Amino acid sequence: MKRLLIASLTLVMISSAAIAATTTTKSTTTQTTYTEQFIQKHTQKITDAEKKLQERQKANEDAWTKKQEQMKKDSQARQDAWNKQKEQLKKDIQAKQDANLKQQQEWKNKIEAQKKANEEASKARQKKFQEKKDLFNKLISE
Repeated sequence: MKRLLIASLTLVMISSAAIAATTTTKSTTTQTTYTEQFIQKHTQKITDAEKKLQERQKANEDAWTKKQEQMKKDSQARQDAWNKQKEQLKKDIQAKQDANLKQQQEWKNKIEAQKKANEEASKARQKKFQEKKDLFNKLISE
């Protein structure tokens, strides 16, 4: 940008010197005024071009910053969704494990109850058999 400004000013100064050399019929004040106007005109064009470039650069930087922020937000949203999904999966797995443990405990309780019932039935049969045996022995001994 500075090179462009320097090149433009140099060009303006060279052209103004050439114009001044060729126009000897006009007065020096008129030449200076024309040269000054010419320099001011081109300097203003260069300044305007620099401002436009700076504004464009600023707009590009702002757009890039916004894009980076949006990308960060999107990335964070994806990460949050992933974490939420992982937590849900952990909860689901834990719920299944709890259900399996509960079912195993219920089966274990049923088996224990069945064993206890079988033992009680066996004891009752044995007691009944023993009573019959005692009664039979009592009848035989009489």
